[in-house]
Amino acid sequence: MGKPKLGEAGRKNSSLARMYGENAQLPTQEEIDKAVMPIIGHEDMTKMDDMNEETLLQNVKIRYETDLIYTFTSAILIAVNPFKFLPVYSQAWVKKYVNKRLGLLSPHIFSIAEAAYSTMSDKQLNVSILISGESGSGKTECTKLILRYLAARMDKTSKVETMLLETNPVLEALGNAKTVRNDNSSRFGKYIEIIFDQNNLICGAKITTYLLEKSRICRQSENERNYHIFYQITQGCTEEDRALYKLKNAEYYSFMNTSGCISIPGVNEEHELKGLRSAWKLFEISKEQQESILRLLSAVLYFGNIKFADVGNGSQIRSEFKEAFDTASEMLSLKPDALLPGVRTRVMFVRGEKMVIELNAEKSRDAIEALAKALYSALFDWTVQKLNDSLFVDKYTSRNFIGVLDIFGFEHFKFNTMEQFLINFANEKLQKFFNHHIFSMEQEEYEREKINWANITFKDNQECLDLIEKRPVGILAVLDEESKFPKATDETFTSKLHQNFVRHVNYEKPRIGNKNFKIIHYAGVVEYDTNGWLDKNKDELPEHTLEILRSSPNKFITLIFTEKPIDPAILEAMPASKKGEKKGSNKLTLGTQFKISLQSLTDLMQSTDPYFVRCVKPNMAKIPNNFNDEEVQAQLRYAGMLETIRIRRLGYPIRYPYREFYQRYKCLVESRHHSSGEPAERVAGMLGPGALFGNHAEGDTWQKGLTKVFLKQTLANELEDRRSRKLAEILQCVQNWWRMITWRSKFTKFMRSSKELQLWWRCKQARKKWIRERKAATTIQSTWRMVRAVRLRKKMLEEKRRREEEALRKKEEERKRRIAKGEMEAVLREEAEERDKHKKEIEKIKKGAKGRERELRKDERAREEQARLADAGPAPVIAVDQTIYCAPITLIALSYASEKILDLDLTALAIDKNGQVIDCAFYNQRKADNGAMILDNDDRTGTERTKENEGSRDNESIVIDFAKLAPHTRFIVILATCYSDGYSLRDTEHCLCEIRDNSNAKILYSENVREHVLAADIRTKHTAAQISILAKSETTWIVKPSLKLWRGMHWLDVLPLIRRALNEENLVPRAEEQPLPKPFRAIKGEEITVPLECTKLMCGLGWEGEEDLDLAVLLFRYSDYLDHVDPVRHRYSKDGAIIHKGDSKTGKGTDDERVFVDLASISKRVNTIVFVVTVFAADKYQGGFGRVKNAHVRLSNATSAANIHDSGKEMIRYPLSSTCGNRTAQIVCKMYRIGSLRWAILAMGEPSSGAFYEHLIKRLKPYLDPSPPFRSFKVTIHSGKNMPTEKFAPRIKVVFDLDSQRTKVIKTKKIKWKEELILSGEAEILDISLYNHRLGKDVFMGRISLPVANDIRKRYFKLEGRGKKKDKIHDGELRISLINITGTDEAKPSAEAIQRAMRASKSNQSN
Repeated sequence: MGKPKLGEAGRKNSSLARMYGENAQLPTQEEIDKAVMPIIGHEDMTKMDDMNEETLLQNVKIRYETDLIYTFTSAILIAVNPFKFLPVYSQAWVKKYVNKRLGLLSPHIFSIAEAAYSTMSDKQLNVSILISGESGSGKTECTKLILRYLAARMDKTSKVETMLLETNPVLEALGNAKTVRNDNSSRFGKYIEIIFDQNNLICGAKITTYLLEKSRICRQSENERNYHIFYQITQGCTEEDRALYKLKNAEYYSFMNTSGCISIPGVNEEHELKGLRSAWKLFEISKEQQESILRLLSAVLYFGNIKFADVGNGSQIRSEFKEAFDTASEMLSLKPDALLPGVRTRVMFVRGEKMVIELNAEKSRDAIEALAKALYSALFDWTVQKLNDSLFVDKYTSRNFIGVLDIFGFEHFKFNTMEQFLINFANEKLQKFFNHHIFSMEQEEYEREKINWANITFKDNQECLDLIEKRPVGILAVLDEESKFPKATDETFTSKLHQNFVRHVNYEKPRIGNKNFKIIHYAGVVEYDTNGWLDKNKDELPEHTLEILRSSPNKFITLIFTEKPIDPAILEAMPASKKGEKKGSNKLTLGTQFKISLQSLTDLMQSTDPYFVRCVKPNMAKIPNNFNDEEVQAQLRYAGMLETIRIRRLGYPIRYPYREFYQRYKCLVESRHHSSGEPAERVAGMLGPGALFGNHAEGDTWQKGLTKVFLKQTLANELEDRRSRKLAEILQCVQNWWRMITWRSKFTKFMRSSKELQLWWRCKQARKKWIRERKAATTIQSTWRMVRAVRLRKKMLEEKRRREEEALRKKEEERKRRIAKGEMEAVLREEAEERDKHKKEIEKIKKGAKGRERELRKDERAREEQARLADAGPAPVIAVDQTIYCAPITLIALSYASEKILDLDLTALAIDKNGQVIDCAFYNQRKADNGAMILDNDDRTGTERTKENEGSRDNESIVIDFAKLAPHTRFIVILATCYSDGYSLRDTEHCLCEIRDNSNAKILYSENVREHVLAADIRTKHTAAQISILAKSETTWIVKPSLKLWRGMHWLDVLPLIRRALNEENLVPRAEEQPLPKPFRAIKGEEITVPLECTKLMCGLGWEGEEDLDLAVLLFRYSDYLDHVDPVRHRYSKDGAIIHKGDSKTGKGTDDERVFVDLASISKRVNTIVFVVTVFAADKYQGGFGRVKNAHVRLSNATSAANIHDSGKEMIRYPLSSTCGNRTAQIVCKMYRIGSLRWAILAMGEPSSGAFYEHLIKRLKPYLDPSPPFRSFKVTIHSGKNMPTEKFAPRIKVVFDLDSQRTKVIKTKKIKWKEELILSGEAEILDISLYNHRLGKDVFMGRISLPVANDIRKRYFKLEGRGKKKDKIHDGELRISLINITGTDEAKPSAEAIQRAMRASKSNQSN
């Protein structure tokens, strides 16, 4: 994908917004070369000669005054907030620092980001970047710069980088606010883990937040603001949205108008809101969820305008504020009467009894503020979880991460609450981590390795941490203990603090005030006010208020208050006694939760390789070019920068174990300095005189420990530069050698090919010469033979002519001689006799030809008669369960009744032993040729058998005289067919067939046809029934029951099925199936699967006569109409896959109208295609299929143009029934999907009415399949059979219907045997495709289509399918299980999945 559009919600004056524009392009080399900072002062303060606080301050100051805000302290970066835009963050600066080691270029925030990335990618370690400093020192901007650098340095830009950057506007809108020290202060802490995959590319992220300042929602200090989101919606929404969410100006709301600050100079709230909504859309927050978020924020603002008045022991809302409460309730989709008890009452359980206590006005106000804070906090937590879900990456894809900590800075205000206490506690914890990593761990390492070192003292803040968090006598422990007592107050809590800690070195008791205490932090003394600490520490909303919110019809409100699982770190830290308590009683206090989260954060950073960025605030006025020496010096002092510089300057920050040191730098020494043996011996050889370090003596810039080699930063940088140059030389040599090998291989191959080409060319030229000479010789020889033959022919013709002339001359002379003698009459008589003789010879020849033809026909009849006499003998014995013998003259009777006008016909077919029809008796042929079968009765309507009509109850009857049957007759099949259009055997109320003795009316056998029809599938309209078979067993005739239901109005329609039934019962030999005659190529109800090799179909309509027939195609998604193709108005489908060609007004016999269907290009939404034929008649009583002659529809494989007219490639042919009378439409066939590629065709032949396709859309509903139900499946691929053994990297792709309107594709992933995949959707077929990932490409191996109607357990399925032209289907098998888990806990349907299931249920009901 192209470069994404980033950061519409960035600050207007921020350099970040200018860094990546929508039309940004890669910088040129000239622009990169110009990205240079001047060298002023000391870029690395560890290289200063005179080290004291004054020189450090002056170095930072002179660099700041020249806009050089970054300074190194070894690997620690000091960043001074410039409070203005600096042009040092463009893409040219990004490319400048890519692949540059730390310290090689000027100090920059990008250098720290590049160093972290290099450590992560080279050493395969997790890395943390800790950004610390006071509030307003620029920590958030540094975090955003690091994120943007990591996203910009990637070779490939994907949606993940875009989403990672767009988390900033979302989190800043909900979690940042203006304070007296910072216009964009983060009122929460966050730790962002940027996760990288095996290729060191960003593949995901995880955001962890800490301590959102909820008290700011209800009140702010002077000249401060509430969270940005409230001002964005009140000042940036359109008039339509303001009316929808009932928003007013910010001055109207009490939660926003008490601090005296509404706007920030230079900030456009409307622009910020647009950027926020753009980010919401990127994170797939739906419009419904956005609407719910804005309604919730509006409700929170209205809660601030509600005040209560005392009434008796309780309270009520004052009349002027009831409108605000009603509006807030409406925004939460709750009734005011339902929400009111949640803020006016408190529920207690005393000895198992529920007690409802009303609250006074003050406590009711506190309750409604607690509700507002709970709503906003739940929204914030849900938003963070939504961001994490969008950025989620599984453990198989991720490898390492870079963590960036952006946490609240040290705060000291005029009025400091519990939030400031916890913020400063976090800063104490981070300062302890900094001291431990820089000082304690460093010096402990020196002592362990026994190197020459003098310890450096530093300021340790462990005592302050013990005062706050030590159990059981820390401040947090006392706070938790007081929170458990119902009668405890803030005053009792403060007095306990004075009693326990008045003598602590970091604790002071103020002289004035009974709710105040002081703590001496590492950054200074802070006085805290304990008012409201106990309530804040409990941090919970009453259970009955939560139940009210969870009962809201607004699903979003219910969702954000759904009970979430306890964080594992918190659960692990809980006391064992609490883990066993019932639900609701194991909630920890706010202080304990924060302490545990902070400890888990510290443990996580301890397991990573840390980098530090110390942010400094130059002045309190937030103005550029203003450097306050005292404030900056105080920040550098309590950050311990002087001690840090001293230990970094005198110490050895770079260290390698012997083995790693040898492996890394052995390329820099000559072979004579290498030695074998243990790593210590090898390193000793490398560190000898004149070897690796040259003139650097031990103890100056390096030292050798017991197990490690210690280096100073300058020497380490020198070694790294030497190593880079050496590796470049080695790499160049390898490349040169490889190029030589490659070109030599190409040259030898070229020489070998040229020799072969020369040999081939000589051979070809010689062969051409030989062929040319042979052809010339053959031509000469044939010419010479022709000349000789022509000469001989002329000579022979000349001799024949002379002989004939001589014979004629002699004959004429003889004739003249005889005439001269007077024999004229004899001459004439002889000439006449000669003519007669010639004529008789011709007639004899003709007569002989006819005689031979008659003789041949006679011989053929004799052979047929001989074969019949051979078959006239005893037939083989036929085994039946119960033998029923037929009478010599048997009567077949059919009686039926119906409220509808039905015409049922009885048919008897005489069949020989080969399954061929010999004779028949039916309504068009009432008597067989020899009189053996006679149709005695043929009613057009049925009547039910009663006592009154007992003697004439048979509606249809056939009399069979077995003595008159042809001797080779073996079977008589009894059929009953429904001839009425649109009806079937199911429409009868009574249908009974009896076989009786015609002499005494004794019933030999009876069959109730209607019972079998009712037991069959209701969706199939059965119109034909094979009732029984009368079979010849030896010399007697018996009854063999064989009831089968088919579709067909005439015995010719079901003739192939009769033969198939005789074959299945082994009554006739199983011969190879011959193609049926063209008029009967297909029958009703028959299904044919289209071969996968067929990608195009041609449907042709042919007829004879002057009638105007039209062929139309209707496209459906289950029962939903999508599109159509007809010859008049719409000749092409919307996707262009179906094309209608030709609109003939008269029929010429074959393919008068044609439709071409491209199965490979048809839309995935289409799963049913119906072909219909209509007769366009001006007068509905004069036109219909009854007048159409020889009408048929045929389907041919049109993949190749040569197949269209080849009858051998004709797949199927449907005759159009001419017995439909005045019906003007016929539903020919239905083609439906089986999986994603395979299609099947069902023959229908249903008559209907309508001159155009529009008339048939509703009439087709009964013949279409309903949408499948919403189900969940668990798919497991256990193993494979006959898979490739070498370089096999399988990938799978699963295709299924997400709902009845969409198809979902699960992206290609690396297969893992026995891995379970949970799918949910409205699917009938699941398609599983197998690919082999080779050379960066996925090669198609095959596809398996699984039906989901029944469970499949560990079955093998053979790969099949159709890939690209070069793809070969692999001859392998996969062992697969597919289990329906609908309704189980494994399914876990989402809210959207439940909505899809409800929509599918409604759709099925309507269908």
